[in-house]
Amino acid sequence: MILRQHLDIAYNDPTAIAVFSDEWKHLPEHARISFLQSRKEYAAIFKSVLREGRKKGLFDFRDEDITYNNIINMIRWTYFTTDRLDAEDVYESLSEFILKGLKS
Repeated sequence: MILRQHLDIAYNDPTAIAVFSDEWKHLPEHARISFLQSRKEYAAIFKSVLREGRKKGLFDFRDEDITYNNIINMIRWTYFTTDRLDAEDVYESLSEFILKGLKS
């Protein structure tokens, strides 16, 4: 669901993902502080999903922070492709790849 949400945002509001991934450094200070807090909250939710999946035996990974950063960096480019790639194809390919990696 998190991957689906990220891709929905990338395809419906690519500028939001661009800011999340790359452009946040250029925000005015007050907006940057607020944004960084929101991004921390997003990471915490994402990591809690990873932890819960591991606790339930759905995922097998060594380090939560490394796993989170790998996934985020794997999906950060998607806002570049919204005019060339079908969102459902991107979702299916990425979710299959990520889930296989988390289950091994």
